[in-house]
Amino acid sequence: MLRVADLVRTDQVTVEPDLPLPRVLDRFVASRRNHLYVVDDTGDFVGAVNLHDVNEALGTAADPGAMVARDVMRARFEATVPEERLPRVLERFAVQECERLPVLAAAGSRRLVGTISKRDILSVYSLELLQRDAGLGSSRPIEAPLDSLVDELPLPAELDGLTFAESRFRERHSLALLLVRRGSGLLLPDAELRFASGDRLLVFGPRDRLAAFRRRGGSAFGAGQPE
Repeated sequence: MLRVADLVRTDQVTVEPDLPLPRVLDRFVASRRNHLYVVDDTGDFVGAVNLHDVNEALGTAADPGAMVARDVMRARFEATVPEERLPRVLERFAVQECERLPVLAAAGSRRLVGTISKRDILSVYSLELLQRDAGLGSSRPIEAPLDSLVDELPLPAELDGLTFAESRFRERHSLALLLVRRGSGLLLPDAELRFASGDRLLVFGPRDRLAAFRRRGGSAFGAGQPE
């Protein structure tokens, strides 16, 4: 099974904790990302700054020029490590609304070594790989144009009580089912998983297919976010 190490990139954009907010904004403009990572002078990851938070602080603070990255930093931010498997990383993306996650050197380490992108994971995650453990066999792949997205959608009423295999999910909807959120847990779909009222489905596919599925009662989650 693929791991973070197979997809990690070393092009992370970082800022120092004491970098003034106007200069942080300059970094956002140059990088065209929604999150920048805050690292200390030893290269350890200490948090992330969000473009929205920086803009809000610059617009509302009495003296925004005196504020620094640390003042708006989010210390609690999902991260992963090179040995982590991709299904677990997808769970982290379901928790953290972002397009990239920081990759730390190892469990117990805070040293930042790169990033992993949700788009990169989904570009290599064919439905065959996603469903290998489900025992559903191979079939035609999901078409994945560049505007493909991940949405978290309520379970349509017609799927309530069906197993994943019975639903013929890919064939009927041309979407890949990544995870099922049930209560506070996340389940990897297999052939015998039976859908239940209240389930929310983390699905991947083209915008038009997601929109059609959403019209059955879903709502967008994390769609189209800049990196």
